[in-house]
Amino acid sequence: MQDGSSGAASLGNSSPDATDCVVCGDKSSGKHYGQFSCEGCKSFFKRSIRRSLSYTCRATKNCAIDVQHRNQCQYCRLTKCIRMGMRKEGRRSNETQTAVSAVQRGRLPVTMPSLFPPNMFLRSPFPFMSVPFNPLMTAQFTKPSIKESIFEFAAQTIFATVNWARTSMSNLVKGDQLILLRHSWTPIFIFALAQSNFALNLSTHLTAVTATAASTENGSSSLGSKSEDEEKSEEKPERVFDEPQFQGFQAKIDKIRDFHLDVVESSSLRAVLLFSCDEEALEEKGKIEEIVEKLKSAVDEYCKMNKRSERYHQICECLQLLKSTRNLPISRLFFSRLLGTTPLETILSDLLITPPPPTLPFFPQLPSRN
Repeated sequence: MQDGSSGAASLGNSSPDATDCVVCGDKSSGKHYGQFSCEGCKSFFKRSIRRSLSYTCRATKNCAIDVQHRNQCQYCRLTKCIRMGMRKEGRRSNETQTAVSAVQRGRLPVTMPSLFPPNMFLRSPFPFMSVPFNPLMTAQFTKPSIKESIFEFAAQTIFATVNWARTSMSNLVKGDQLILLRHSWTPIFIFALAQSNFALNLSTHLTAVTATAASTENGSSSLGSKSEDEEKSEEKPERVFDEPQFQGFQAKIDKIRDFHLDVVESSSLRAVLLFSCDEEALEEKGKIEEIVEKLKSAVDEYCKMNKRSERYHQICECLQLLKSTRNLPISRLFFSRLLGTTPLETILSDLLITPPPPTLPFFPQLPSRN
């Protein structure tokens, strides 16, 4: 029990240096090609892109890229540059900048009731969770604001998740942090959605966001007159989910809610989701697997402490259910209006690297089940 507590709690003890090179960990000389990088990696990326150079890995395409080994494999170095978000255009597009700014504010540029009541933080009573989480969400929304509310919820959730994850992963190299965040983002978002008031009438909310997502993709939100073909396309917008897919999605949401997880179970399950990743590209794979095992051990101990040994197996079942949602089209459903054509991975990368504004909450409210 002691090992599980100290191992995971240490994750929040230090903050990553925002000026480190995201590729090799050397000291950054500034932001180059969209990310903080050292002069060496900046020059390497610039040379590779401008000359359209092609490299070959002599190993298994999984070479370590750090200060000591960055020159040993050009293929893996360029791959990591791209994976960490370096872009040949160098600067964020206006659309990307707008999306990042909106998410950093924790809301869309519309007037909406806050999902974060002031001074409503709750520290988990269990010691292995060192990052504070908010208590139950009680915010209610009127019917005319349904569509705006769910977009607001999505924007706040993405910001709060990255803010919380950054603190939880502070002892890991930046490359692994980004891989873990990209890998776990969808199930973590669905977990938050399942615990929110939106899950109580999901079909209504999804109808609103699906129509918006389709109209955004079809360009129907643009001003000016529309051609006959455009008007016809608006009559039958493409749906992100068809009926069977929606029924399956709703069933997963309902089953997650049926587990009735308490605050400790929810916060620990979210942490396990964050660190559970089978990507071979992880540099500190052994360390990450050890964190997961300590978290699971602590959850098991918590269940036994409450004399509910069978509860641990139920939590593991919920974990597997959430993992099965990784490939769902969450970005198209909930972020089309916020991000436009900007990939969600780009926003996650930018938010993770950019230091967060102070005094903002760590995670959106958990829902009221009443």
